[in-house]
Amino acid sequence: MKKKVSDIGWNFSNSYTSFSETMYTRISPVPVKDPSIVIFNKVLSKELGLDFTNLSTSSVAQLFCGNVLPEGSEPLAQAYAGHQFGHFTNLGDGRAIVIGEHISPKKINLIYNLKVLGQHHIHEELMVELYLDRC
Repeated sequence: MKKKVSDIGWNFSNSYTSFSETMYTRISPVPVKDPSIVIFNKVLSKELGLDFTNLSTSSVAQLFCGNVLPEGSEPLAQAYAGHQFGHFTNLGDGRAIVIGEHISPKKINLIYNLKVLGQHHIHEELMVELYLDRC
């Protein structure tokens, strides 16, 4: 029997959505045409409490490019600010779309981001980054 995307083991906390809405914008990833997996680390996915073993490679690619969102995720772009041209400004988010914060079985908070390489919103090349944050 094939696993559903909802049966993988995601455990999202989505703490960023508890911040003021000036700190983020809810946003969905731009669809990607014909995504594929180049490298997949099965050992790491097991350590993170995620089981992709019964999903097709195509289904995993759809999930990790943002075409299919994991159950419980709340995608957003974080605001960041700084001084530019002598003024304090809200600069937007140049780093990634946060899909959600997955809490591993060892209680490690992992932020699942989609980051575009190259032109923004074109998605000619796409990589998924997991940032490890200490809780």
